[in-house]
Amino acid sequence: MRLCKKCLQPYGDDVPTCANCKNSNTIEITDPTTPVVVATVGGPDKARASAMLADINVPFVEKPIKKIISGAIITGDHSFDCDILVPFSAYDKAYDTLVGIGVINPPEDSFEEDELPELSNEQEPLEQENIEEITVTKNDVQQGEETFAPMSDSKRFWVRVVSVLLFAGVVAAVIFGTDFIINLVKSLFGGQ
Repeated sequence: MRLCKKCLQPYGDDVPTCANCKNSNTIEITDPTTPVVVATVGGPDKARASAMLADINVPFVEKPIKKIISGAIITGDHSFDCDILVPFSAYDKAYDTLVGIGVINPPEDSFEEDELPELSNEQEPLEQENIEEITVTKNDVQQGEETFAPMSDSKRFWVRVVSVLLFAGVVAAVIFGTDFIINLVKSLFGGQ
């Protein structure tokens, strides 16, 4: 494998220039700890990729593509794009994982002809009578129990007081609203 010195993208030995930046200044990857770019991500994909790489114990570094604006650091805006660098020895594992979660879209021609399954002409097309009907009953679905955090007595008291006041407010609004509408209708039709 070769590595572009400019963008740190790895590629095959048979490619004369970097497909990403068209740079011909490349080096042979000999050290398994050489950092290589596995993906360029931003926004929610960056958070998903970072979390997944941490879960599978792949060491990585997020390198911002552009200089980070100080306001983005203060406000915690992590939507800027960055390159995710991993050691070359973990590149395949990281790449496959990021493809698996949808952060990286593999190229269309990434499948070889011999990897595709062969279709036989002997297979019958599915017809309606060949398809079994699947029914799901209520007993088939597991019902999970809701669990709530324990509430202190004082908190429970105040929740009940606020609930009663809100209910009384809703009842009063309905009564006064109905009274207003009835008086409006009476006045339109000549009532008192």
